[in-house]
Amino acid sequence: MKKLKKNKLFVGLYKLTVFIILFLFSFNSCSKKDINPGPKITHNAGILDVLDSIYLYAQQIYLWNDQLPSFSKFNPSGFYSTKLEDKPLQIYTNEIFSFSKLAINPENGLPYEFRPDEPGKPKYSSVIINESNNEDSDDNLQNSYGLSYAVIGENDFRLALVDRNSPLGQAGFNRGDKIISINTKPVEATDSYYKYISRCLKAPFIDFVIKRANEIDKKEIRIFGLKYESNPVLMSKVFNTSSKKVGYISYNSFTNLENSVKYLNPPLYQFGLKKVTDLIIDMRYNGGGYQNTCIFLANNIIPGRLTGKVMFKEYYNSLMQRGEASILKNQLLIDSISLYDIDYSVAANTTYFQKKGIINNIQNIYFIVSNNTASASELLINVLRPYLNTHIIGVSNSPNENVRTYGKPVGFFDINISDITMYISMYQDKNARDEGDFFDGIPADTTVLDDLSTDFGSSEDPAIKLILKKSNSFIEKKNKGHVQRSMTSGFHRKLFLNQKKIFPGLIKSLDDLKVRK
Repeated sequence: MKKLKKNKLFVGLYKLTVFIILFLFSFNSCSKKDINPGPKITHNAGILDVLDSIYLYAQQIYLWNDQLPSFSKFNPSGFYSTKLEDKPLQIYTNEIFSFSKLAINPENGLPYEFRPDEPGKPKYSSVIINESNNEDSDDNLQNSYGLSYAVIGENDFRLALVDRNSPLGQAGFNRGDKIISINTKPVEATDSYYKYISRCLKAPFIDFVIKRANEIDKKEIRIFGLKYESNPVLMSKVFNTSSKKVGYISYNSFTNLENSVKYLNPPLYQFGLKKVTDLIIDMRYNGGGYQNTCIFLANNIIPGRLTGKVMFKEYYNSLMQRGEASILKNQLLIDSISLYDIDYSVAANTTYFQKKGIINNIQNIYFIVSNNTASASELLINVLRPYLNTHIIGVSNSPNENVRTYGKPVGFFDINISDITMYISMYQDKNARDEGDFFDGIPADTTVLDDLSTDFGSSEDPAIKLILKKSNSFIEKKNKGHVQRSMTSGFHRKLFLNQKKIFPGLIKSLDDLKVRK
């Protein structure tokens, strides 16, 4: 197999990203400027052409293309509406949603792309209108306040997440700190106030009154929404128990490899240096990101004896595996190479472990997850389960919820059509045991309260407390769906993850692609 190498001709190529699995919420964007999107749509004829193109692509590259009807029977032009002529994105979304309902999962009789929280939208596939102005192509640079918040009681607002590089993080605030007022307006648990906060987060600056979790006095501070480099590591530390050393890292997003390596390497080195035997990876709000970053982290966690073992395999539809998806010739990468020239066989898309770093003593690995945990986070869990003693601890805002991760075992490339970019489910990732059918999420072994009054890495956090108290009795009680009844308050909690969103799938770097012989 010829692997795409970095050289002068591929400078533009490296800016192109290929989107894969399982992601709706994250934190990254892909560059579109390497592919000429063609003429912009300005009238209904252009819209009709795009409707036709969307379905022609789906017939060849959709993961479940064998469940789609013929072109004439589906009738793409039937989705055109004069009422929506000024809203072409809605027209294209309606078409994609329509064919996404046709692929049925035999395990439950529901569409693979059924989305319980929003049944009127596909769970994975989507489409966007390309932006004409893409000056800020560095997806590590955020222009926000770098925070998320939660409402855990009547007028009790807490910081749920703070990027350490953000203006609020640099000011010394953390998860669990209590928000008293925003722009002089005291907080209140009402829908109108939630909308008010949303408007405030779009303003150039915000005046906060915040009380730190362990302090009595309130602090007034003005925060400006300045550009900053995202730091995906929210917290890391080593717990020294009576019998072992337990490493902890709260990892918020699989940012691109360069960015994540910068922030992951120091704590990973410390874990290896201190010879931790148990490792906690807190991904409760991690919506996924780059696949090669997931590979990097997995290779740092495994013992050296696993080098050469299968990490995961990618499965495309049979037409793509045979190299017969001719429509991909229209997706040029550089010179005469197009997405049609890529090898989509399972053999060419099998990734093997290659040990990195100095961690080599992991006996137990614990993942803290929620229903916001998705994509690359799920991939990391899935690829390690065949080899390591793995435990999954769910955190929830509801006292009766049995937590499952979001469920994104599928992926795709970006497909450029005129002035849109389309993402439709194209393949599925499976681990060394061919496991990967978690379309409704990976179930937690145990569920506890997501205590938003505690900071990441606090020994008082219910999930961390449970892990640190792990004993033989805990292992015996381990049972899927078991909920620890330590939940308090009947108040309906709300969590607002105001983070930059990503598409519902992994992002695959172009240098991981292999051209057919």
